[in-house]
This record gives sequence, C-alpha cells and structure tokens, in this order.
Amino acid sequence: MALSVSTDQDTSGSAAISASTLRIGGRQRAGKRTVGRPMHDGTTTGSPLVPDHISMLCEDASVGVRDDLRAEVRDVLGPAARSHGFKGTSPTWRRSTPSGDWAIVNLQSSRSSSASSVRCVLNTSVAPEPWLRWTRVQTGTAMPKAIPESMGLYKQRLLPSNTPDSNDGWWQVDSPRRVPQVVDDMHAQLERQGWPVLGRLLERDEMLDRIRQGDLGFWRKENVPGYFATAEALLLMDAGPSRALDEQLALVRATSTAAQVESADRFVRWVRQQAESAT
Repeated sequence: MALSVSTDQDTSGSAAISASTLRIGGRQRAGKRTVGRPMHDGTTTGSPLVPDHISMLCEDASVGVRDDLRAEVRDVLGPAARSHGFKGTSPTWRRSTPSGDWAIVNLQSSRSSSASSVRCVLNTSVAPEPWLRWTRVQTGTAMPKAIPESMGLYKQRLLPSNTPDSNDGWWQVDSPRRVPQVVDDMHAQLERQGWPVLGRLLERDEMLDRIRQGDLGFWRKENVPGYFATAEALLLMDAGPSRALDEQLALVRATSTAAQVESADRFVRWVRQQAESAT
C-alpha cells in the first residue's frame, strides 16, 4: 500500500507565528520551498511554524484516528526520542547541552484536519545559546523554560518519504489502520534526517560549519546573507575579538536595509561588548 501524502502549497491550515528568526539585516527573496522570510524585527512572514501550545496532536480528528495516532506516536517515537537523548512527550521532544543549546522536534497537525482525515508534519530546530541570549536582549523578556521549536536558528521540516521535491507534504491519516504505516515513516525520516542531524548541530563547531556552508534548513545564505552573518557573529563572539568576527559584523551592516541600520548598529555594539567580556 502506498503511503498517502497531502501537499500544502499555501499552508493555510497553520498559524503563522515565529518568536525568533532573523535579527539583523539581509534583503530577502523567496527561494524554492522557502517557508516564510526572516525579517529584521524578529518576525517571520508566511511561516507555518507554531508554538507548542498551538500545535495540538491531530486536532478535530475522529476519536479512533486521534487516539490510535497518539498511542502509536507515544509507543514508537517516544522511545526513539529518548534513545537519542531527547526528553518530553508528544507533540514535543527536546534535548539540551550544558552550554545551553537546544534541539527541538515538534509534531504539528494541520488545522484543516477533518473528522475523517488527519494531517501531520514534523518540525525540527536547533537554538544555540548565543542566539537565545541575543533574542533575550532584543525582546527584553526572559526565555521560556521550555524553548519552542519556533525559536530555532536552524529550522527544518521533515516530510513523508514520497513527497515530490516541489511540494510541502504532510502525512495523512484517514483511517485507524493507516496509523502504523504513517508513524513508521515518521520514525524512518527522523532516523535519517532528524535525530542525527540535530545531534550534530548541538556541537558548536558543526553548527558553525553549517552556517558557513550557507544551509540552515529553511534558510539559504544566497537568499538571506544578513541572517547568516548574524548567526556566525553570534557563534564567534564568545571566543573574543577576531578578524573573522569583524568580517561578519561588517557584513551585517552591509546587508542591512535603511530601515535596519539602527538595529544593526545595536547588534554590532552588543556583540563587541560580549566579545570583549569573553577575554
């Protein structure tokens, strides 16, 4: 039996909320399968990523499908998450490091799910501590105890195994007997592209390499260079002043629009202060 895939081009079934994405600069242009655009004020346009309290597991589903899916996720994905060092229960699992970096996996359901058809997708993210530190400074608020997936620097959505490259696919469950097949595919995608990738990106050197390669999941350097300059500067600052840090801060300024210059200057001053205090 072929796995059913539902494709969403407009993501109309999800709330568009992101607490923390691009902090500084960059003239954005949409790329292939780009989900939202990082803006200078910390919001994201068109993003389907939602906080954990909004992402309810398979809402509006029939009782049989909903309960069967919840149980299967608990029995299959829960143990897999724990085996990779993640804690929590569906729909969200988290792993942290002693330095304060976080990796998050969230199972999101579409609000367009009906009584007879449930649609779900897996969102993954990594939020390094320096990224969260700057977020706290910019927003003026304390970080939540449970970091949501929407606050990640790196974000990636895992899709069903047979999703066409040009589509944003969702797992679709239209009967209780389809539940094991769907959850098995979620498990396979997490084992291939989820847990191992997130584990590597919790290593600072691996995250820095990924930034320099221009690939942060949804975001690509050619589309948002200011986002990548911001990210690299944040990961370099705790090593103290350096030529590499100066280059990234100059790029932050160079890629800022006129409306973003004040924010860019504030960011540059703050990063230099952090770098000086690290020595």
